[in-house]
Amino acid sequence: MTGAYVVTEGTDDLAILKRVLPEQLVNDVKLYNGGGKYGARSFASSILGVREFPVALVVDADTENESLIREQRNFLNELLSNSSVSNRFEVFQAVPELAAILFRNESRSLVEEIVGRKITDEEWETARHAPGRFLKSMPGTRFPIISEMLANLTSDQIRALQEQSPIKELIQFLSGVTNGNN
Repeated sequence: MTGAYVVTEGTDDLAILKRVLPEQLVNDVKLYNGGGKYGARSFASSILGVREFPVALVVDADTENESLIREQRNFLNELLSNSSVSNRFEVFQAVPELAAILFRNESRSLVEEIVGRKITDEEWETARHAPGRFLKSMPGTRFPIISEMLANLTSDQIRALQEQSPIKELIQFLSGVTNGNN
């Protein structure tokens, strides 16, 4: 049974959530790729307007500026509350983007193994603060690198990712609104 909807901006975000959310939650929710920030907002608004299910909107902040993040969150909350009959929604912003959770210090050796070379300190800082730019600079395409990283995560690494924002808060929200109450 569907307990909630989770709407993301893109393919990478969807893959990350499928891998790091607890399996029971993944089974209890419907995960959707909104096809970009605007599409995700629009799809979340549509679900809230016609369905009685809770919605989690997971979007990239695309900045580390706290003032801009707050402004975006206020805008998204207002937009979704105007669409919602039940107000059972939550906005989750990844700072600066969801892929950044994969670039923690202990992930550096995994990234180096996947790309087949040592990563410079400058490249690593770019990966941590602008993962999209880092991934575009790597050979191959963005998704295979993320896909390989996700496939190689250990259960301990997944548990550590589940403690990071916004994953931790998303798990709490979904656990509270689904039948599984994980």
